[in-house]
Amino acid sequence: KNALSVEKLCKTYSHEHSKNETKALDNVTFDVKQGEVFGLLGPNGAGKTTFLNIVCGLIKPNKGEIKYNEKTLNDNLEINVSYVSQSTYLQSSTIKNNIAFGCDERDIDLIKIKSCLKQAQLDELIENLPDGIETNISELGANFSGGQIQRLSIARALYADSNLIIFDEPTSS
Repeated sequence: KNALSVEKLCKTYSHEHSKNETKALDNVTFDVKQGEVFGLLGPNGAGKTTFLNIVCGLIKPNKGEIKYNEKTLNDNLEINVSYVSQSTYLQSSTIKNNIAFGCDERDIDLIKIKSCLKQAQLDELIENLPDGIETNISELGANFSGGQIQRLSIARALYADSNLIIFDEPTSS
């Protein structure tokens, strides 16, 4: 149980002024079980971003499907997908509010915030800040390094109780 299954996934792109098509994904099939880490490697144009866009529901494949626990991913309300991008959006607010992004202030679980910070290996850094989790993040996170911003994004994904966390270029920061 708790598996992601990719079954015969195909995606082609048509070119505007010709009848030619480019295959981005051709009959891709694999399974990932809960707790496994799965990486996509390949040169530019190999279909990595296309695959991620399909998983995130931004585009649809021409054929095939992605299932989570044997239910089609885009129809599956049981799954919560988080995307940790190369360039995380941070609002000009506190660390706490950026991790519990979109939550009402009254509903924020401080114990869970601290647990997520620990899992993202930011707990010591945040504890040593004068205002801790109430520290304000300046616009675009200028007071944090690229790696720290990416770890804040990881803490955000963990706080959201995501079943699937997608990392885009996880080693970039």
